[in-house]
Amino acid sequence: MIDRELLEQTMRSFMYRHPVGGRRMKHYIAMMAVIAATVAIPVSSILMPAQHAEGAQPSTHVVNGYVYDSGKAPVAGASVTVKVFNGPTLTDTETTTSLSNGLYSVTIGPNLWDAGYTITIDASKDTMTGSNQTTCNLEEPQYLNVTLTTVIPEFNDLAPVVGGMLVIAAVLATLSRRRSAEE
Repeated sequence: MIDRELLEQTMRSFMYRHPVGGRRMKHYIAMMAVIAATVAIPVSSILMPAQHAEGAQPSTHVVNGYVYDSGKAPVAGASVTVKVFNGPTLTDTETTTSLSNGLYSVTIGPNLWDAGYTITIDASKDTMTGSNQTTCNLEEPQYLNVTLTTVIPEFNDLAPVVGGMLVIAAVLATLSRRRSAEE
């Protein structure tokens, strides 16, 4: 957008220094400015090299990582699922299996990711499971490791355990008060 006041000030300054032509010169300068702007924008976009803007994405995105057990040994043959989220919206799901050295690799397709999206990984093998997540960036490849642990079903959800401990503590406190009152 052209600042009209700045353009008029520039033209008056030019007219002061070069008074030849009067009003006709003012129209000539205005027409030349419009023509220059009209030609300069398309020409500059042709001559400027193409670059990725901040946050712009190449066509695909590679996510690599290693799957480890709780002792930091590589886990071969783990089932790996990589998901990409734009906020709450799932944009892509890729699955693979870890290699003998624990390495996995997936390629996220074009238009399914962007910088700032969330990448999550879920991996499992036998009774071991693990997950991890990170924010998608423009690094190629992007690394995201996961450590598998054995899940004990009884301790998977601590809410019942904590609740049970609170009930036992309340019962013991009540019994303790009754004994103190009886003595």
